[in-house]
Amino acid sequence: MSISYGDEGVSAFKNRNWSEKCLDLTRLCAILGAGLVSVSTAACSVAMGGMLISWLVSGKALEILGCAIRQRVGQALCAFMLLLVIDTIYSEASFSQSLDSLWSWRKLFYGFILLGLFSEMRWKKRFIEFFVLISLIGLVASLVSWLGWIPAFPFDYPGVVFTNHTTQGMTFAVAALCCLAWGGEIQTDQRRWGYALAALFALNIIFTSMARSAYIGLLVVFWVWFARRYGKKNYIRVAIAIGVGVILVFSLSSGLRQRVNQVAEEARAYQTDRESAAGARVNYYKNTLQMIAERPWFGFGTGSFGKEYKDHFEALAQGCPNCLTKDPHNQYLFILTENGIVGLLVFLLFLGVSFRQSRQPGPYTGILQGVLCVWCLTSLFSSHFRTFPESHVFWLFWGAMLAPVVLDRPVIETSPVALS
Repeated sequence: MSISYGDEGVSAFKNRNWSEKCLDLTRLCAILGAGLVSVSTAACSVAMGGMLISWLVSGKALEILGCAIRQRVGQALCAFMLLLVIDTIYSEASFSQSLDSLWSWRKLFYGFILLGLFSEMRWKKRFIEFFVLISLIGLVASLVSWLGWIPAFPFDYPGVVFTNHTTQGMTFAVAALCCLAWGGEIQTDQRRWGYALAALFALNIIFTSMARSAYIGLLVVFWVWFARRYGKKNYIRVAIAIGVGVILVFSLSSGLRQRVNQVAEEARAYQTDRESAAGARVNYYKNTLQMIAERPWFGFGTGSFGKEYKDHFEALAQGCPNCLTKDPHNQYLFILTENGIVGLLVFLLFLGVSFRQSRQPGPYTGILQGVLCVWCLTSLFSSHFRTFPESHVFWLFWGAMLAPVVLDRPVIETSPVALS
């Protein structure tokens, strides 16, 4: 899965006009951002800045936005973005806090731009190739770190070389999905390389990354891939196969068993151990539900969660620094608190339209369907649609993979990476 543009690609670039070159640079920056965000948030920010600048100076910014807004999935995203802006009007937070919250949602706009930009198969292919390439480099570095030859990321598990163990695990889960898709598309003996790479990413998640969100994500990846590949008639067989695999892995990985048992113990002791990871989450959930009950329909407004949580529960958090939070570690509860039932319904509508479009025939929509399922499920325990590394991965994948393919010019293409 090497990236190769060749002399024809370079010649084609030279022959393009200013607008086309700027848009090519926009696509390239998006690819760099998606691949590098797990390694360096600063590098990702630079890439996103370059993407916006090249898009704005292309002279086709409005044309790109028009292409995105004409799609139903683009309209659904616009509805949610508009709601976030409207909800700043009555927000209990200060204006600066509301703006900070809107800024944290900026990745939605990045995805919206890509929805009107990645209409060529070759750019989708390059997007996937670069993401897998960076993930492979990280996989090798993780092994070297696990062996003790290079240090791991400070204050994290041995073998964690990306920003943190959760980001590394989620990145490798997506990379495994891409490799499974690549292996499933190839009709020769080379398909085993795709499956082998997917297995290596999975093994790293299980034995090295130690991220509970990644465990869930990996399980969803295999379920989506097997279900799409073998069809609805084989769902029971797929479920049995995955169940047997989970039991086997659970029996072999002491680290996985330890992490699962730790969660169970912390959750049971949430009343006495409020500062543990799982115990804190249980308290966040219970307290957040109390807040939601006060303003169920429209919430407290965009950017208000941290202020309202502190106002409601500061007295109960005496002597417990981790008992106050700006995020309940559940994306849906977060939206319910700030934007109410109306906001959550609009967000779920967007997810539903996205999922429906990801089921349509197309070489890259299958990958997005897997990513969408992973983020929807893991966001029950985190806010992966907003957290910096994970949200960049999701929204850039979302825009690039869902962009409708328009074959209006000849492209240099090999076998696409796809879920059939």
